[in-house]
Amino acid sequence: VQREPRTQNTLDLYAVSPEDGSRKHIYHESYKTWLDWIDGMLFGRSGLYMVRSFETGWQQIYYLSYDGSVLKRLTDGENWRMSLLDVAEGKDSRKFDGSTSTVIFQAERDSRIRTSLYSVRKGKVTAVSDPAFSVMSTSVSPDKGYVITYSAILQLLTRSGYMTLRSRPVPTRSPTGPVLTTRPRTSPLRKLLR
Repeated sequence: VQREPRTQNTLDLYAVSPEDGSRKHIYHESYKTWLDWIDGMLFGRSGLYMVRSFETGWQQIYYLSYDGSVLKRLTDGENWRMSLLDVAEGKDSRKFDGSTSTVIFQAERDSRIRTSLYSVRKGKVTAVSDPAFSVMSTSVSPDKGYVITYSAILQLLTRSGYMTLRSRPVPTRSPTGPVLTTRPRTSPLRKLLR
């Protein structure tokens, strides 16, 4: 459970027991002006994954254990407008800190005008989508083996009624884990854009 005062300059996170309602303080953050709520958390076996910007001034992904004993930054760099999509957790061990998990996220990282799809594992951020296209919509398969993205041009063509999402996206398996495509069949696009 998150809690902020009316001034919104501190944020506290509590683990709350569903049996008796007791709570344990697991996270505290403060800033001189205001703080945003934690949106889009992903919940894992032993902790949660969240986006915060308190340490570097840029948004980063953090792993926080449910008991509050582990807080680890998983990304670095200039990230903006991050949103977490899915996580494939690594092996659970006594000292699990989230770094062996693969987190799939969208962000403006390589460009300030385009959103791309990325994955991070063991501190290494990998661009999964082509940064030349802005990712507008993303679907992750239940087994986390494929990620299908739709770029701005596909979204525009779909909304205009020229192309439907049934246009057989071409999945490509990535050696690092998640899979992505921004390319539909090429024949309808060629026909529409002539």
